[in-house]
Amino acid sequence: NNMKRNKFLLLNYVFVVSIILLFINDHFLKLHFHNWFTGKFSDFLGMIIFPLFLAYIFPKLRTFSILVSFILFIFWKSPFSEGFIDFYNQISPIAVTRVVDYTDFIAFVFLIIPFLLIKYDALSAFENKKNKPCTGACSLCFCDDGDISAAVL
Repeated sequence: NNMKRNKFLLLNYVFVVSIILLFINDHFLKLHFHNWFTGKFSDFLGMIIFPLFLAYIFPKLRTFSILVSFILFIFWKSPFSEGFIDFYNQISPIAVTRVVDYTDFIAFVFLIIPFLLIKYDALSAFENKKNKPCTGACSLCFCDDGDISAAVL
């Protein structure tokens, strides 16, 4: 009983526009206008994108992708993730950063968007044929708080 991946989780206007905005924000706006807005904007977009991405990668997790995103964001934004980040940065050619700021939890209100899209299968209204390039782009955007742009540019 193999669950099929729903390509519409990655290929819909909400996801595509959000991933483009996240890339622009993290790789350009944060470099030139690093302020509270650029930081929060990344978190807001991440709360829209990440559950949809999880639901695509792990189809059996589809109904739990919102909860998993919620828990992982709490971990990521806490001091408990410091050891993981340090270990990752020792073995990875691209360093990952994050700021511990509990006001970032305001981003949880944006979880309603992927919740509604997943729950009501609103994504099936969108059609496109290719989704694999989105997977790689998403992976780069999620783990970055802006520092990867120096390596890319």
